[in-house]
Formats: sequence, C-alpha cells, structure tokens
Amino acid sequence: MQIQSIVRLTSGFLLCLTTYAIAIAQNLESDPNLVVVISGFGSDPSPKQLSKESPRGQGNSGMYQLTGELTKAGFETRFFNWNGTDAGKITQDDAAGADGIASFIRDQNSAKHLKHIILIGHSWGGHTMLEVAEKLQVEPPLNVSLAIGVDPSSLSRGERMKILPSTIQSFVNYHTHNAFVWGRWKDDDRVQNVDLGDPSGSFGENNRRNYAARFDITAHNAAEWDKLIHADIIQRIKNVLAAPKSRALNYEDK
Repeated sequence: MQIQSIVRLTSGFLLCLTTYAIAIAQNLESDPNLVVVISGFGSDPSPKQLSKESPRGQGNSGMYQLTGELTKAGFETRFFNWNGTDAGKITQDDAAGADGIASFIRDQNSAKHLKHIILIGHSWGGHTMLEVAEKLQVEPPLNVSLAIGVDPSSLSRGERMKILPSTIQSFVNYHTHNAFVWGRWKDDDRVQNVDLGDPSGSFGENNRRNYAARFDITAHNAAEWDKLIHADIIQRIKNVLAAPKSRALNYEDK
C-alpha cells in the first residue's frame, strides 16, 4: 500500500510539472509578448557579439548576451542602449532616449495587441526603464507586467524616481551594496528586492564577485553577465507568462 501511495504521489507531481510546462509553452507560442532589454553606460555590444562570434561571457555587453538567451528561450526580445539607440550604435547623434523606446513598444502593441510587456534594465538602463514606464502612463496607458532592474543606477542622470510609475505591475530589483546604485527599493508592495550581496542568498558568493562591497565597479558590471541572474530572470518571465493573463492594453475596453 505504501508503494502504491508513493507511485500515485509521484505521478501526480509529474503531471503538475507537465501541465505547468505545457502552459508556459502555449503562452510562448500563442500570446504576443515583448521583452525589452536596456543596457547600461558603455554596454553596447562588441562587433563579435553582433556577428554572434563571441562565446558566453565575452564581449562588451552582458545585457546583449541576455537578449540572445531570452530569444533562444522563445521570447520576442528587443535590445536598446540606455540612450535609446540600437545595438552597435550607441554613439549615433540624436539618440531617441526613452521616447524612442516607448514609441517602439506602442508600435508593437498596435500591431500585435501585446498580452505582456516586460522591461529589463541594467545600471543606467534601469533609470531609462523607469522613464519608459512613465511615458507608457500617457493615454492610452500600457501596463508593464514585469520590470526588472539589474543593479540599476541613476548616478549622474538625476534623482531616481521616488515612486514607481503606475504602469508597472511588478518590479524585481537585483541590487549590490554599491553606494552608487539604487540599492533596496522600499515601501512598495509591487517590489521584490533581491540582495545580491547577501551571503545567505543564491548570489552572495557567486564566482567570487564582491556584490557586498560599497565601492566596486567590477561587481556592478559583473551583475549584467551573471549567469545565475540571467537564469533567474528567464524563470521569472516564464512564471509571469504562465500566470492568469492580463492585457498590456485593451483598446476595446476604452
């Protein structure tokens, strides 16, 4: 009897896992979703990254590498530099900034009626991410199902917003202990802070990166390349897509 009970429990568990995986796959295939990745200062991909010749961990942009990993995982993904330029064009004149990124998202929504919009920003890209979400508040508003900051920073770009834009439904904030980044975001139920420098956490001793340091630019830069952070981001996006659906924007309800 005990063996039969174990078999039944195991079968039930495997069935739940299979159902969950099928739900994710169906959402990826049928729902129009968009992930926008915004890199930080100086994180424009190298020529070898653009030509897909760089192995993992090499190049100039960990966020561009993440873009490729997200695409490979089945997500519709678009990369921007923090100033709104395309990959490989960070120095071009008349960069569109957050306005250009927000316009791109609105165009995609008009064409595809997006179910989910997800924004990811590292360092200065996190600052731009909030500017984009703020611009999406303008009528007709677009909801951001998930915003993800990878050690976001507003240093030399002005003061960080005190309140998250209303369009952001959920915000995951991966942060080091560096003095020049946002750090922990307080007093908002929409926020989940992930302390990269917590020695008891999943990232505290990852590859000897000193995420707990107060002044370590190498740890800040390492966060955008961190394979554990990338894997965690991908899983969080899958969880959002598997959850009950909410439209990014429903013109018909207006």
